Amino acid sequence: MDERARWEKRIALLVLLAAEIAICAGLTSHEIYGMEAQDLGLARNLYTNGKFNLPADQSPLGYILLNAAHRLDETSVFVWRLPAATFVALAALLLYLMVRREAGRTAGLLAALFLTINPLTLELARQARMYGLVIGLAAWCLYQAQLYLTVTPRRRYLAGIVLGAVAGVYTHLFFLLFAGALAGLLVVVQARQWRDWRGWARLAVAGAAGLVAILPQLWRLSRVLGFTANRHQAFPGLSPRPDLFFRSLSRELFFANEMSSPWLFGLFGALVLAGLIVWKKRGLLVGGCLILPVIGGLWGLSFSHPVDTRYVCFLLPIIAACLAMPAARLRAIWGWAPLALLVALPTLAAAERHFTPSTDWRAAGEYIRDRRAPGEPTAVFPDFFKWTFAGYGGDPDAVDISSPDELDRVLARGQRTFLVAGPGRYFGAINAHLKSHVHPQEFFTTKVREKVEVRVLQSDLPRSFDLPPTDDPSLLLTGVIGSGGYPWQDDRTWQDPFARLQGLLRQADLTLALYESLAPGRDNWVRRLFGHPALPARETNVAVLGRLKQAGIDAVALLPIRNPEGDPRVPFDAAGLQAFPAAAELAKAKPGILPLRDRRLVVLNLGQAVSLEKPHHRRKKEAGLADLEQAVREARQQAGDGDRLLVLLPQKINHDRCVGREDQMLARRAIDLGADVVVGAGGRVAREIETYRNGLILHSPGVFLTPPVGNGWASSRGFVVRLRFPAGEPPRCDVVPVTFDDLGRPAFARPAEGEGLNFQPSQPAEENLVDRLIEARVSSSKSDSKPVNATNWIGVLQASTSIHEGYRSSQGASVGAGNVRSLGEYRRALVFEPGRAGGVAATFDDLLLGESVRLAFGIVDSAFQALFQPHDIPQVEFLVGDEVLFAAPLKYAPGWRRTEVDTSAFAGERRPVTIRVGPFGKAKFPVAVAAVIARSPQTLKVREAEPYAFRERFDEARVFVETPDGNRAACAGPDESFRWLRNEEKGFFAEGVLYRRLYCSADLWDAAALTRQKSGRDLRPAIWLHPLTGAKRHLVYGPLPVRARLRGYFGFTDLAVKMKKGSVDFSIRVGGEEIYRVTAANRGGWRDFEVSIPPRWRGKEAEISFLAEAPDQSWRHFCFNAWME
Repeated sequence: MDERARWEKRIALLVLLAAEIAICAGLTSHEIYGMEAQDLGLARNLYTNGKFNLPADQSPLGYILLNAAHRLDETSVFVWRLPAATFVALAALLLYLMVRREAGRTAGLLAALFLTINPLTLELARQARMYGLVIGLAAWCLYQAQLYLTVTPRRRYLAGIVLGAVAGVYTHLFFLLFAGALAGLLVVVQARQWRDWRGWARLAVAGAAGLVAILPQLWRLSRVLGFTANRHQAFPGLSPRPDLFFRSLSRELFFANEMSSPWLFGLFGALVLAGLIVWKKRGLLVGGCLILPVIGGLWGLSFSHPVDTRYVCFLLPIIAACLAMPAARLRAIWGWAPLALLVALPTLAAAERHFTPSTDWRAAGEYIRDRRAPGEPTAVFPDFFKWTFAGYGGDPDAVDISSPDELDRVLARGQRTFLVAGPGRYFGAINAHLKSHVHPQEFFTTKVREKVEVRVLQSDLPRSFDLPPTDDPSLLLTGVIGSGGYPWQDDRTWQDPFARLQGLLRQADLTLALYESLAPGRDNWVRRLFGHPALPARETNVAVLGRLKQAGIDAVALLPIRNPEGDPRVPFDAAGLQAFPAAAELAKAKPGILPLRDRRLVVLNLGQAVSLEKPHHRRKKEAGLADLEQAVREARQQAGDGDRLLVLLPQKINHDRCVGREDQMLARRAIDLGADVVVGAGGRVAREIETYRNGLILHSPGVFLTPPVGNGWASSRGFVVRLRFPAGEPPRCDVVPVTFDDLGRPAFARPAEGEGLNFQPSQPAEENLVDRLIEARVSSSKSDSKPVNATNWIGVLQASTSIHEGYRSSQGASVGAGNVRSLGEYRRALVFEPGRAGGVAATFDDLLLGESVRLAFGIVDSAFQALFQPHDIPQVEFLVGDEVLFAAPLKYAPGWRRTEVDTSAFAGERRPVTIRVGPFGKAKFPVAVAAVIARSPQTLKVREAEPYAFRERFDEARVFVETPDGNRAACAGPDESFRWLRNEEKGFFAEGVLYRRLYCSADLWDAAALTRQKSGRDLRPAIWLHPLTGAKRHLVYGPLPVRARLRGYFGFTDLAVKMKKGSVDFSIRVGGEEIYRVTAANRGGWRDFEVSIPPRWRGKEAEISFLAEAPDQSWRHFCFNAWME
């Protein structure tokens, strides 16, 4: 017995060695393909900045092992792939031991052989991805289960099963199917001995321990399930059609290829069935409790999630075992000939697919080197291909790109570009972008697992641009960051960093550069951004300012608060360049003077002195709106007759949430106080030029700043603006669209429709329908002619990179609002998502129409994740009433399509407006529509003749809190987010929600806001005006022309009435004089009021204030609405 046992150990060792040698013989015959390169890239960066970084849809265990292999050797592909090969060899050993116990040594050897030479096994074992670990863990679980069920039910075997299952789940989420089926098998076997309570106890303890161990992974699964399905839509998977599903599955499991006959699939399928029969009772258990549930689970998942064939690799050990047992019987009955045939078929298939060396990356590199001229760039898409192509293709300087926006930046160099393109997240967007914007010249297709092409591209962006001549005094606004102004950038490459802008600089009287200067604490940021050690802050600023002077820049405005006036790190007098430092505090803001021909330009740089982006920051702010008003008033006083005032507003971070409304409020207030031009700070999302009264608002200096080099979120597009100041007229501007290459150098794009040169609007009042979403009626339909009931409720949606809040219908269709990106360009737009509906519509009642409506619509960037163009493309419709004024199909391509709808026939009338998107059919992607109503002064006269609706003009209001000592503190806002109050009623028509909040603290109720509320079960639109304990809350409008009387209604919400708290003192003031006061008792129902304005105020301009005060603020949910007529 001892001698036999030694022989068995030797045979087992030989099986392990033979499997390891067979796999390792071709371990480096294949170049690294795309997904393997992605996993290697993730593993290399697994531990960065002291944190564990892993995408949400990946499991950690395999990446930890791969990271360890990479640390052993950073360059050897053999070392990276060796762990997976070793795990598969161990799986072959375990399978041999398991099958030998069931059917003898021959069957065990055949099982190990069938597992080792299976083409899918070899593919997974010969790559750095850790699917080999999944195969090894599946074999380990089966071996431990066999010992537990057939030898003795020891706890250690059960513990082995639990450990293997837990490790498998932490390696790949689909291992949950195998672990669940194996648990079901153990329960079924135990049920045959249902009186054995100890056995049930063992299973219960083991199951509980395993479940607790995988709870973190299950929690991750619940959070990323939708994201995973969305992201993996870009990759082909098993078809839910039964014939295609089983054909694809059997092709991978049964050693066949695409051209194999169905008879071959049937042969091996029959062998598996025969193996289960030969296994007798155990075979029925294995087939019914293990194989069929797993295949059924995969089939069910294929209906909703892409299931790649490699995900079924945990079935390979049990399939090999089922094939081996009847094969051994065949050898005993008919000899070695049929067995040799069965072994030859998978061996030939394996040789066909794996033993031929792959040199596709090298061929692609040679193709490019034979055709590329010196200096021409190579771009690699997606970005995880870069270092693979660099290693095999011999091009370490290749530029990695991950989106069409980054490709634009490479093409903007103006040189012929070689694009190595494979499938990735934005594959559809890349293809559509290439067809729209560049001219592909040649193609070369590689033969790696994922199709990879080499394309030769040439951009048609012009290198220079001429502005129209003008006789008006003019100022050119441009930026600095990324434009080549930093001293560590190579002069031989950059030549003159402003060479391409100098033609523009000579077409204006003065040039003002907006420079985000460096300061201590930003060195790490610069190092990450540019990949170069940063110089000290003062040396860097000296060098940059010197280059600006050499390039012809006349003045520079320093943006961040970190460099206030007097900071020795900022040399304000460097190279004789006039500089306007940022104000650290509004009270200390000092305007500067620029001579502009025969007049002066007063520049007030507020830097980051005011930042109202988050409610809970408000209490920490020393400067508020009142201080900003004082600073602008003082600057206006310094400007003489004919002089112009330019105000640079503070930069704001939280642009996605507030949608630039805070900046619009501040900018408009500055215009009211005498500013001619205001440069806002709406972040990268605004890109809007707005005329307000006699002033001009340029939202966001980020528009004019060159995007930082290497910054992933920075757009490749921007603008350079020339301001013109005609005598006696409002300012005008010329806009030059600019595209920046990946080195930060500008090229000039073609002006898009509706944008570009000679921006001279006729002073229309504009209204973006995003601001009215809360008042819209949203409906969905399964077809255009069959509407369904729509139940409107507030939900939170995710599209592109911004948060959108809006309505969702009963069919899952939704309309949201937010900052939406298409081809890297952000717009404030409505987002339509189809859900299960065929179309989605948003109707806005009682809109005052003007002469036109500007529409911009497109598909958000996040939708381009498919490798093919969908068959169902919806169209966008714009309706006034029931009349369709515009209808056009979408294009499955990135970027905004712009048009202008003529509504002059309805100008000055109030009509319902509907935007409808659909039918979607099978195309499930979000569509963004930006709609802006433009009204001329003639139309506005119609509006002025109507009663002045304070709720409708809430964006013109300001909020102050007056304390008993007479001090007034300005509140911030508006906050564009929809805010539910705790315990408030949530209804189908958004009652209880506050929006456009002018907030005074972090408490949601501490604000004035627009709302819809019920009082006495009567739902009405109203203004939320909550009082404060011991203070007065002022809601102030104007100054505006005073009319004859005020009328309206006020009341408490039904919930506040139920709480039975006290009253609120509500008063109205005109020009500071109180003309109405009432003590509103806390009871249900709206109460009307009407007050006559004293004749001495009529026809004059004065501030109109609404005040709410109470001795105790608790549950004073007070609302009102008012009109002046």
